[in-house]
Amino acid sequence: MQSLKDSELRYRRLFEAAQDGILILDAETGAITDVNPYLVEMLGYSREEFVEKKLWEVGAFKDIEASRRPSRLCKKNEYIRYKDLPLRANDGELIPVEFVSNVYLVGSQKGYPMQYPRHHRT
Repeated sequence: MQSLKDSELRYRRLFEAAQDGILILDAETGAITDVNPYLVEMLGYSREEFVEKKLWEVGAFKDIEASRRPSRLCKKNEYIRYKDLPLRANDGELIPVEFVSNVYLVGSQKGYPMQYPRHHRT
């Protein structure tokens, strides 16, 4: 049991300290189940503005069709990558980011992390 707790702690530390923005989504509902501090800081939204909302309900992803397309493609192909996906920060600035996602299993439930590798704000 201790090794499972150690593994969970290692995962949490990596997730929290990553210098890439990361969202975890429920593959069935599209609801955000977790967001790391880097993405919160990068976009200027609070954690509460992300968690338990659909991707397209968060200001950074307000283009509903553009936000649903990666979700659908990831479900179909179980992997997706975009080189220049624009996200809108809370201050209105558009930030082009690289977007990478793949489907994984947690128990019997599918989920997928969406990773936004480092970017350079102008």
